Amino acid sequence: MDFETAKKAIDFYLKRSEKADQLALSFYGGEPLLEFELIKKCVSYILQRKGDKKILFTMTTNGTLMTEDVIEFLVKYEFNLMISLDGDKKSHDINRRFKTGKGSFDIILENLSRLKAYNEEYYSKVLFNCVISSSSDLENIYRFY
Repeated sequence: MDFETAKKAIDFYLKRSEKADQLALSFYGGEPLLEFELIKKCVSYILQRKGDKKILFTMTTNGTLMTEDVIEFLVKYEFNLMISLDGDKKSHDINRRFKTGKGSFDIILENLSRLKAYNEEYYSKVLFNCVISSSSDLENIYRFY
């Protein structure tokens, strides 16, 4: 999605939310952090137009692209963050691989450590989405969480 389309969607939402006490803007689907620059523009755009209404930002991400800049941004705007993490390394990496075939578990844990070091209180509020499949080892996943 380009920024012009995003602005139209936000304007549409704001117009139809005039009576709402609080607004919400969510980023999910695919991997939203592939479009981090667009996300920053969207957040700025809605903040300029929301008036005095509270706004809740949410994001569901695989957690692999959480750079220092991303972490600072998420914390600054108090995003409710959900990270897809399917349990322990073995369980997670079965289905969550990069194009190269390498699993994403280690990178996600490294990024979570960075997030915790940056702001432990924010880190404590992160939610996790765990997909269970026929190949999942439920005991290992349970022990992991």
